[in-house]
Amino acid sequence: MEPKARQLRLMYPDILGLERGKYLLGDWTGRTAFCIGVYPLTLDREILHIPGLQFDIGLPDIEVHLDVDSMRPGWEPDTVVGVGDAESGGEPCPVDPRFALRQAIEPWVERGLMPQIAYEFEFYLMEPDGEGGWRPVPMPSHRVYGTGPAIDPDGVADEMVRTATDCEFDVESWGSEYDMSQFEVNIKYRDALAAADDAFLVRLLIKEIATRRGNLATFIGRPIADRGGSGLHVNLSFRTEDGSNAFEDPSATDGLSLLARQCLAGMLAHHEGMAAILAPHTNAYKRLQPDMLNGYWANWGYDDRTVGVRVPPGRGATTRLEQRTADGAANTYLAAAAITGMHLSRLAADLALWATAEFGFVEFSDAFATGSSIMPQKKNPDIAELARGKSARLIGGLVTVLTMLKGLPLTYDRDMQEDKEPAFDAVDTLDLVLPALAGMISTMTVRVDRLAVAAPAGYTLATEVAEWLVRRGVPFREAHDVTGALVALCLARDCALGEVSDEDLAAVSPRLTPDVRSVLTVRGALEARTTRGSTGPGPVTDQLAAAQDTVDGWREWAATQVVPR
Repeated sequence: MEPKARQLRLMYPDILGLERGKYLLGDWTGRTAFCIGVYPLTLDREILHIPGLQFDIGLPDIEVHLDVDSMRPGWEPDTVVGVGDAESGGEPCPVDPRFALRQAIEPWVERGLMPQIAYEFEFYLMEPDGEGGWRPVPMPSHRVYGTGPAIDPDGVADEMVRTATDCEFDVESWGSEYDMSQFEVNIKYRDALAAADDAFLVRLLIKEIATRRGNLATFIGRPIADRGGSGLHVNLSFRTEDGSNAFEDPSATDGLSLLARQCLAGMLAHHEGMAAILAPHTNAYKRLQPDMLNGYWANWGYDDRTVGVRVPPGRGATTRLEQRTADGAANTYLAAAAITGMHLSRLAADLALWATAEFGFVEFSDAFATGSSIMPQKKNPDIAELARGKSARLIGGLVTVLTMLKGLPLTYDRDMQEDKEPAFDAVDTLDLVLPALAGMISTMTVRVDRLAVAAPAGYTLATEVAEWLVRRGVPFREAHDVTGALVALCLARDCALGEVSDEDLAAVSPRLTPDVRSVLTVRGALEARTTRGSTGPGPVTDQLAAAQDTVDGWREWAATQVVPR
């Protein structure tokens, strides 16, 4: 947007997720300086001893540059707001949460995928209790999924949402939650960085509108001991270059692609470690209890609100995974970075497995592998293993913070000086791992011959038989039973699906005509998949071309805009 206000409120997130910023007036240019000591600064304004960020280097300036794409009308008179990127010495500041999220996004963009994020905030609205504290706003007619004066008698929540939409935030819905004076606000899907900006600013807007009205909006996990907690549900998917959803596979029985399943596995594998970012305060663990509807367990389910990762029922453009561990006090940038980045570990684990002699699906370049010290025939997948191992280092840092937090009382203690070093180490680790992993993938050889042998093993083409029947009008339940009977026959005779005679096919079911043989080879099965985004040769060629166009575009941009370190 074009600036048409008297002042710019330029903000950036610190590691705690708090907004830092200044009002820029007059002929402002969208950049200004701050002291680097903000990053090791605690909630009680103590600057922790973190080398390179405090007194040892003289507390120098960082410069925050406005990202013009984040600009929008402000909720204060004659003010526009925007979020900036922090630089130190002319380079991205390595501890800037926005930079951490950019680093997590970059490897996916190189693969032709853009992470999509949507945030669902829950919060309590409080009022003064007359004794210097706060209590829930009384709402005698409150009900879950309520609307109107019954759940917002003073119109405070309505003012929050109207103000947000006036400021051009794409609020999708809002309403009352389970407990009295508890609300939920849902922000529409966007590219990950823009979505994190929206969440960062909307949370601030809600707090400041509440303050303007004499109230308090609290996003912490469980502010009231005898009531339910408040979550921050982070919804994730990936958009391809042609605009389709990479998590959808119409040919799968549940509509989920392999990528969606891999990302789901990554979420579960790193569930405990991510809690330090997604649930960063002691209070969060009053909410994260095994008998509450939250992300306590490392489990998942279809449209199940009792699990850690929910697979909502929508398909097509709305196919997504919903991570339910976080609460609203989490740093929205680091939460998105953690959820996006953990999938890289899963990718590295798959590649290391596929390079083993038992699989032999890929072979790594000598530049990204080494020989064994005692087995000369062995090539070690070093980069994949190190990337997987570095994820353990990242998780170790998170568990360090988590273990430290669990012993704290309700307020800040000196223990908190230990929370910054693991965060800074995580940024350094990702800066090392991501380029190495990209180089390894770009130089590896895919063993098509081994894949061709493995693909039909274990009667994998049975699914193609069931889908072939469905395309001919057979209900899936019946198609499933028929295919099961065919597999049972093959098991009894120790033969492949394609080796069954036409007579035996008809004996299993009259619906199994000889035409079914068109999908009883790997090539035939693939050629039957023609929908956009599927695994057939045509759709895959289209996706590769789109991915290459995206990579070429980013390279062209980087050649003129990015300054090498």
